[in-house]
Amino acid sequence: MMATKKALDTFYYACEVDLDNYSLLVAAGGDGTYHEVANGMLARKDKKKIPFGMLPNGSGNDTCSSMGIFTLDHALDYIVNGMVTSIDTI
Repeated sequence: MMATKKALDTFYYACEVDLDNYSLLVAAGGDGTYHEVANGMLARKDKKKIPFGMLPNGSGNDTCSSMGIFTLDHALDYIVNGMVTSIDTI
């Protein structure tokens, strides 16, 4: 677990963490947090990517809501059951 202290902490973590040690990253936060994790993974020099789970804990949670995830319990069900949904990045 990594607690964030400032903007871009999750970006740099996703960009620099040794993904060979993990099969999934989970981000608790809102749309900004998910944005940082996705962009951090896409900015990796080694081009490695793994799935990441989203736990809705932001003020709007539009990303989770758009995928039909409205509660923490629902998000955890997706993660625990290994459900993966591909989404576009732009």
